[in-house]
Amino acid sequence: MRNFYYCLGTMFVVLQMFCKGSPAPQLGKHTALTLQEVNVQTEAAQPQNMAFVIENSSSDSAVFRLKVNGNLFYDVEELVKAIEQLPDTRKGNPDYEKAWQLVSNGIAFYHPLTESAWQHNPLLLFNSIGFGQCDDLAITLAQLWSAMGYQSRVWGLNGHVVPEIYANNRWQMYDPSYRVYYTISSQTNLVASVEDLAGNAALVTGGGNLFPFNTASDARVQFFRFSAVVAKRYSSVKDNYLIPSQNYQFRNLPLPPPFTLPPKSELMFPVLVDSAVSNTPLTEIAYAQAMLTLPANTKGIVAEQPLLLTAIFGKGRLKIGNQVKELPQNFLEQKIDLDSLQKQQPEIIESSTPVKLVYLINWHLVKPKNNNYVSFNGKNVKLCNIRLATVPEGLRVSRQITLPVNARVSQTNYAHFISCRFLWQDKLQNSTSVSDLLEAVQIFYATNPVYTDLEKAQYYELTKTNLCKLLNTATAAKTEDSLLNLCKNGHFEFLLSLFITLQADKLHQLLETAG
Repeated sequence: MRNFYYCLGTMFVVLQMFCKGSPAPQLGKHTALTLQEVNVQTEAAQPQNMAFVIENSSSDSAVFRLKVNGNLFYDVEELVKAIEQLPDTRKGNPDYEKAWQLVSNGIAFYHPLTESAWQHNPLLLFNSIGFGQCDDLAITLAQLWSAMGYQSRVWGLNGHVVPEIYANNRWQMYDPSYRVYYTISSQTNLVASVEDLAGNAALVTGGGNLFPFNTASDARVQFFRFSAVVAKRYSSVKDNYLIPSQNYQFRNLPLPPPFTLPPKSELMFPVLVDSAVSNTPLTEIAYAQAMLTLPANTKGIVAEQPLLLTAIFGKGRLKIGNQVKELPQNFLEQKIDLDSLQKQQPEIIESSTPVKLVYLINWHLVKPKNNNYVSFNGKNVKLCNIRLATVPEGLRVSRQITLPVNARVSQTNYAHFISCRFLWQDKLQNSTSVSDLLEAVQIFYATNPVYTDLEKAQYYELTKTNLCKLLNTATAAKTEDSLLNLCKNGHFEFLLSLFITLQADKLHQLLETAG
């Protein structure tokens, strides 16, 4: 969980940049783009290794709104419509439960992209970023509920953040991060509120309600949603608090601009370009990118897109604000601050090679299927060609990632254990829960050259399993404190050796003694 008390004035200014300096529009529909509409159907026998490629080979820019299998949203009304069209997961499935389903399925529970508040724009989070921490998912769901006409609120639980909706004359908590809700009893099937859970922790540890869409490979989702550690978050009522709605409810949502494909450019998505965003290994696909390639000798201000720009590279010079820099030639040299890119449009001063711009795009919305339906609505769209192409192996979203990306070391040695110690040590020293500790363990094994790939996977799974068993004991809170204290005081590597050699009951006895 992160600090939510952002400066509201700053947040509004940052968000306004999507509208090129004009006043941010009220929630509503875009004005029509007029113009041309092109619908394309494509097929892929092995869609997991494919990407959409849109090419503008003409000498004019193409400006359009793009839909991929009905996805990518240009106003909140489109999001609400997508919610209404979701199939029922049970009889009488209410629309607010479908909203929870959309957020749970459409946004990966993963490390936050930034501490800044601009990412809480639900359109940006859905279309582009596609992942976030518990506060990001909770705030997005609360905003969707509000747009649907419901009263909603967000709770901070000192280690977790959850939203509530007021429906059927009572508050109800649906957790989009752990993809679960808890009921008062199996007889009534009434959905519990945060205050209900605070008064009865057994509602958490007794198991909540799951549907087929709740499956996830993320360890935090699998093991923490019914754990005593999560129950403790609710029951420690002294540090539970309601987050003021003015800190996250955007009254004037900037609407995404259309896509712009400059002359002779090509847009490819979804791909995964190393070192663009995250600094920890992936356990499931959490994000993807769209790569826009501009021809050599391109100059001028980079056109706004409905996606979040995260990197620019090539050979030439780039201006951001008042600073002129050499274009980085690869991602390991990338030093452009994301917050800076949100506040001002970069300008390419000169380029002697093709320039590649990398944007986040939500993989859950645009991943190719066996049969795909793509539509363009805009200007000069008939000048564009679209196809499905096999993604080069180094750009495949589905490839196995076993090493941290964005490491602050050279390309030739960033897998080296000593060079990467700062990654897990930094995570460890900032850990406030066993969930954080598990991430440090993951980084430790992923970056350790002593172990084979098979050993890394086996040791991490053993550690994860034993942690799960420890966290579901009556003394889980004490166990959590003992683990964190021991690990932060120089015993991390020693404890890891115990986790892969001792049974859970022996570990529990050891931690009880240490505590």
